[in-house]
Amino acid sequence: MLRQGDCGTAVVKFMLNPKNKCLKVAITGGMGCGKSAAVQVLKDMGVEVLDADKLCHKALEVDCNVQTAVKSLLGEDSYDKTTGFPRRDVIAKKVFSNSVLLEGLEKILHPAIEKMWEEKAEEIAKKENGADCGIPIVAVEVPLLYEKSLEKKFDVCICVYCSNELRIKRLENRGMALEQIASRDAFQIPSEIKAAKADIVLFNETDFEFLQKQTALVLYRLKKYGR
Repeated sequence: MLRQGDCGTAVVKFMLNPKNKCLKVAITGGMGCGKSAAVQVLKDMGVEVLDADKLCHKALEVDCNVQTAVKSLLGEDSYDKTTGFPRRDVIAKKVFSNSVLLEGLEKILHPAIEKMWEEKAEEIAKKENGADCGIPIVAVEVPLLYEKSLEKKFDVCICVYCSNELRIKRLENRGMALEQIASRDAFQIPSEIKAAKADIVLFNETDFEFLQKQTALVLYRLKKYGR
């Protein structure tokens, strides 16, 4: 049903650190395992959930420091000269054919998006300060949490997991061919390893109601610890 590994230890460390005012929770999992479903449950329960991919897009669009660094790394043609918006097709073509450029882009983007979720955490902490609703929480959906070694940026890491057979079946039902699935899987570590690394695992093997119950229990425990 629900595996809770070092969650208690993580929250205790959080509570003992005076700099921590809002629990930062990462949501990850293999493609097709049900991250989006778990995220929706958290949103329905009032948790602020950010999307790391959307934060990257926002950083490319509005962060002047990011824009300058990206142009320096990838060239002026990375942005449209008329609109000023990033040309994502150009950027993608350059970095996905060159691992050095991809690593360089990630070094530019990761600090920028971390700053965004840290700012949101501070905002939530201020808003909930004094409110009798447990520990303030901000969640971030990070598909490549472990692949990009971002897990240490969070207080608690949650992995949504299901069997590989069910995962592939779900993806095929979405219209993805096996070749497409294999191609995308090549950029991710196996779901079993993600689950083994996580503090908490939500099993999404049956129906949505079961996932809802697990997620509600996890949220209750996280907000209750230390209070």
